[in-house]
Amino acid sequence: MTPPRKSPSKLAPPDDSPRGSFLNDVAPALTWTAIVFVFGGIPNPGPPTPLDFPIDKLEHFGAFGVLQILTLRALRYELPGTLPRAMPWIAAAISAVAGGALELYQLTVPNRSAELMDLVSDALGAVVAAALGLVLARRRALAAD
Repeated sequence: MTPPRKSPSKLAPPDDSPRGSFLNDVAPALTWTAIVFVFGGIPNPGPPTPLDFPIDKLEHFGAFGVLQILTLRALRYELPGTLPRAMPWIAAAISAVAGGALELYQLTVPNRSAELMDLVSDALGAVVAAALGLVLARRRALAAD
C-alpha cells in the first residue's frame, strides 16, 4: 500500500503573479539608459544647424517616454506591490532625473550643451508615457468587467 500523495498546493505556496526576472524586467531599463547616455555623449561635429522644427525635442520626448515605461517595469519587478498607484509617477520622476543627469553630462562633452528645453522634453515624455499607461490600464480594467 502506497502512502497518499500530497497535493502540489501543499508542497509549494501558490504563486498568483509571476515575478519575471532581472534579465527581462530590469536589464532593458539599464540598457536603454546606457544607450541614451552613449548617444547623448557623442560630440557634435560643429555648430547646430537651425531647423524649422525642433526634431531633437521629439527625440528627447520619445527616448524618455520609453525610459519611463522600462523604469516602471523594473520598479514593479524590484518592488512588487509597493505603491501601485504612485509607481508610474515615480518611474516618470526617475526618468526626468535621468534626463537632468544627461543634460549635466552633456556639459562635459565637446560641442554639446545642456538645454532647459531638452530637460522639459525629457520630463514631458516621461509624464505623458505615465499618463497614457494609466489610461490604457483603466480601459483594460473596464473592458474586463
